[in-house]
Amino acid sequence: MCTIQVDKPHCPDTLVATLDEIRMHHFTTRGDMTDEMRVQGTFTDISLACGARVFTAHKAVLCASSPYFKELLGGGDENSIELEGVDPDPMEELLHFMYTGYLTVSAEEKERLKSVLFVADFLQMREVYDFCCCQILQAMSMQAFLEAWDIANTTNNEEMECEVIKYLGRNFRTLHKAKEFPELSLERMCALLTCSTLTVPAQDTVLRAVLTWLKHQDKECIDTYLLTLLPLIKFQDVSLECLQELLEEDPLVCDYPELERSITRAISLRFLKGRVCNRGEEVFQPLVALVVQMKDNSLVMLRYDIKKGIWLNPERLPLPKLQRYELIPRVVSVQDCKVYIVGGRAAGNCLNSMYMYNTATKTIHTARNMFNPRAGHGVCNLNGSIYVAGGFNSCGYIHCVERYEPEDDHWTSLAPLSETKVGISLAALNDRLYCVGGWDGERGLTSTECYDPAVNQWTRVACLPNKRYGMGAAGVDGRLFVMGGREDTDKWVTKDAMLVYDPSSDRWCATDTNVPFCPDEYFMVVWKQQIWLASFKGKQLLSYDSVKDQMIRPEQASYLRDCWGPLGIVMLNKNI
Repeated sequence: MCTIQVDKPHCPDTLVATLDEIRMHHFTTRGDMTDEMRVQGTFTDISLACGARVFTAHKAVLCASSPYFKELLGGGDENSIELEGVDPDPMEELLHFMYTGYLTVSAEEKERLKSVLFVADFLQMREVYDFCCCQILQAMSMQAFLEAWDIANTTNNEEMECEVIKYLGRNFRTLHKAKEFPELSLERMCALLTCSTLTVPAQDTVLRAVLTWLKHQDKECIDTYLLTLLPLIKFQDVSLECLQELLEEDPLVCDYPELERSITRAISLRFLKGRVCNRGEEVFQPLVALVVQMKDNSLVMLRYDIKKGIWLNPERLPLPKLQRYELIPRVVSVQDCKVYIVGGRAAGNCLNSMYMYNTATKTIHTARNMFNPRAGHGVCNLNGSIYVAGGFNSCGYIHCVERYEPEDDHWTSLAPLSETKVGISLAALNDRLYCVGGWDGERGLTSTECYDPAVNQWTRVACLPNKRYGMGAAGVDGRLFVMGGREDTDKWVTKDAMLVYDPSSDRWCATDTNVPFCPDEYFMVVWKQQIWLASFKGKQLLSYDSVKDQMIRPEQASYLRDCWGPLGIVMLNKNI
């Protein structure tokens, strides 16, 4: 990272600013200044009449922000436009967004959100439209949507019923935890399972939800219900871990032969070369995988076989090359063979891109872009959904949070963090998401926040004992583990390098575990009761056994020396 040092002759102190900070300040200041010029009518070249109000603006900004204006003004000499039927208040809100990238309307202002949504749709500003839709729908409870479904049936309103089913399908993982879920009829269960917007991680949630629903039905009806529901479940997409766990532990599977046969058949078909898996045979062969950036700027996946203690042949990923010294993207895995590479920065610009690498087919797919470009962010897989939070972009440090549903290729804007920050660590624990530490631009942070997807809400929990950012975090055995990181820009954590958070007591405590010091960020992933970790500069895989409270340095676990370091660490299945 280049640094510019500027001496201030009128001040004995030295001002040190990174190019990132200069760039962020430039974009933020430029946006505010051009918006002020719009309001004051400076250098404006077009007027927009909305009802009794007239706004002045700059054609270049309008065309860059709205496909509607780009088509309308392209090649023409218009200097005034009358926008019939457009409310002036939401138009003013959207003009402010075009210039600054900020919306002032909040999720609590439902009517304002609706009016902004309608005008954004008219102006073809798709990302603003999607954002407003998400905010409006999230403000409604599941019970309200189920009541709306009843009303739609009563009034024979097929369009309304279709929209309700689409929303419930997209939020199925929240719905199946609601108290009203077991009361759904078989007909409505079928409607949800066949919905085109059904969003679930690898069908695990669907299968578990169906079993939960069946357990609340009359026993004499379960056989009949199974015949109807089983064909609707995509068993080929259920994770191997989930299948084996249900086969061995769920009493419903043992009691109903048809269900047991479906699960056994699915496990068998998942094996390569027609290999059949007998009951009790281990179906998940774990690989720890690192995605690293090589010195030629290419991306390579390094895979470590835990059982054999050896590295497999590297795989070069066919992704766009990253520029050296740029902030790297984040990596997270979903299912047993899909690795997602999220955001980052290249050529001086923060990215909103996401790529999916399928380790089974060795192919790259471009996923839907995030709402917000970002680098220095946190990313985590919680129950098959990818959560992205914090970071920075051209607008400065950000606190916005987004969730990606792989099955639906759909992003949803969520409740924001309590403060803007970078260098955070996200970790999943007990069906909740934890955001730990961070840097707010001036200092390291001690804050810890917990997100509950069921209510779309962040809650402050016990603070870290000391300031920390750029650390690794992972949830295992009912506890949250944090290792390494910085306390300040020039001070790495050496004392109390490992911290453990217990949600039941809401307390952090330090351990005596010897965490090898490495002046860099740790990346961590969980396999059973073990945490596997790697660092940017360490070039060595480590394993921490949470049961024995023991740090292990496996033999032959050093990785390539000619790489700049990992973008992330994930767990894969060798059998896929």
